[in-house]
Amino acid sequence: MTEDLSRRRLLTMGVAAGTAVGIAGIPFLTRCVGAKQAALFLDYPMSFDINVQSSFRGKLDRLYTTSYQPEKYVGDYHAISRFLESPVTLISEKPYAAEGIETIPIDRINHTWLRDLFVFTDRQVLASPIIALNNTRGLFGSSNNASQVRESLEVLAASEGLEVAVAPCPFEGGQILRAGDHTLVPDYWLDIRNLQFIAHIDPDRYYGLRSKEDIEYFYNSVFGPTLFVPNLVNELASFSGHLDMYVTPVKSDTIFVGDIALADKILKESGQLSEIEKQIYQRISTGENDIFGQTGIDEADPKPVFQQVLDRTAEYLSQFYTVKRFPFGLLNIQGRLCFMSYNNALVSHDDKKVVLPNFGVDVLDTFAKKQYEQEGYTTLTLSGTEGMLRRYGPHCLYLEKRSV
Repeated sequence: MTEDLSRRRLLTMGVAAGTAVGIAGIPFLTRCVGAKQAALFLDYPMSFDINVQSSFRGKLDRLYTTSYQPEKYVGDYHAISRFLESPVTLISEKPYAAEGIETIPIDRINHTWLRDLFVFTDRQVLASPIIALNNTRGLFGSSNNASQVRESLEVLAASEGLEVAVAPCPFEGGQILRAGDHTLVPDYWLDIRNLQFIAHIDPDRYYGLRSKEDIEYFYNSVFGPTLFVPNLVNELASFSGHLDMYVTPVKSDTIFVGDIALADKILKESGQLSEIEKQIYQRISTGENDIFGQTGIDEADPKPVFQQVLDRTAEYLSQFYTVKRFPFGLLNIQGRLCFMSYNNALVSHDDKKVVLPNFGVDVLDTFAKKQYEQEGYTTLTLSGTEGMLRRYGPHCLYLEKRSV
């Protein structure tokens, strides 16, 4: 296996996409991976039969995470491992010994979120066929993201005794959820441009996709019954498809959907706000939370653009599930968009446990905790302040492997 992998090549996006689909789709890819990045293809076998249950449902066997500074998070690792009764395995370039925490060393690591890079299926560790590569790190060698992603991918596969494969579409793991019998993905996946960059791999399969109905059929044949959750407002105002920031399956038939207006209402009705809570209330309840300054999907709708996304998500999912609204803060802090996301939690459905971020805003922290408890969960709360500023939460940081 190792010998085979060593022979696999990485192709630059400029060559592969230029010959396959021309330059018309490049602006879309540039928006996806960033203006200062190119993209590379991971040349592993492609899988067209995917069951992602083992990343989302079943008994939680092990958690994988990675960090540049593991010493900062060792307390969290231990707390989560004890609470969920699941070992935590750290993938890190630094030799780090902590009792009860297994460490798998790799040469170098600059990526932070295993969740966004990989998904466990029943038989495979699944990666996106293309990955972003920061041009300033150089195209080849151990310092670029492609080499780091490859090494982390093979370490995960070896640890679990699974095959390595790539998905038949570009993705980040936070874009994929599983709820009951359905796989949930963002609706921008229905844009043909999301598939154009890998069309050369299997032209007969991809070039036949023309209509929205064709693409829906394609995803349903790959992921099983698939729901396309409202996400894209326009090319600026999007959650980048990361459903786990504002959608949380808590039962097979029940989903929490974030709600800025609910957070606003809870804060407004609280009679005892601290000074910091008052500042947060001002940011949530005024136009400051709409960092793009746009009206949104419906110009006649006075609500901020992101509230419209959340409302339409709740409306769409209510066709299939019981939807309960959940406090969500979207803050503009010195021009940076920050998420106060209680949705981005690590949920163990089988034994009704949830690892939940809190943000030092008592009325919201307590409300979110009680809402999980009303669904039968016990909770472990960890500080989410750094995650709010850097736009991540427990669900981003930990990639779980479950028994199916």
